[in-house]
Amino acid sequence: MSKVRFMLAALTLTVAWTASAWSANAPAAATPVEKGVEVSFDFSRKGGTGTNQYAIWIEDADGKFIKTIFVTSFTTVRGGWRYRNENLPRWIEASNVAKMPRKKMDAISGATAGNRRVVKYWDLTDEDGDPVPNGDYTVFLEGTIRRENQVLYRAQIYVGGEPATIEPLPEYTGKATTDRDMIQNVVVKYTP
Repeated sequence: MSKVRFMLAALTLTVAWTASAWSANAPAAATPVEKGVEVSFDFSRKGGTGTNQYAIWIEDADGKFIKTIFVTSFTTVRGGWRYRNENLPRWIEASNVAKMPRKKMDAISGATAGNRRVVKYWDLTDEDGDPVPNGDYTVFLEGTIRRENQVLYRAQIYVGGEPATIEPLPEYTGKATTDRDMIQNVVVKYTP
């Protein structure tokens, strides 16, 4: 009987330790903001190279770059912007990543998601952390589907206006029609 109790206790400790270790290594949940913009979409990871890259950024009504919300780390810290010019071309141009300090790259980038719903937030601040003035802004979500085949979603919001939920339509470039399900069901929600 004591052998059974010992084995049961060891099993309980193993399960508790495994759950604790898993939760300590699990990715942090996205933190919602009381006011701001939530960008969510279904992501379907693709096999091969030259794919699975995406960036989310904000521009003002004049097309001035305001802030990157997220970009996959291959593009930034791993230098993909240098040698794969078909990788996120609109974000690369808008963000001026060539002049971006490494510390900033680290702050805005992360690993490519697995197959899941991705949720990211904009807290209505610019790159320096200062609140943006009321006005029109465009939220961009660009994805490199495969090499020169891209998808772009854009949603216009009015900061200072009423709450809004936008489901932007995809704009595809390139000839390929396969793997277009990499980014789907995009929703941009503004909460004043």
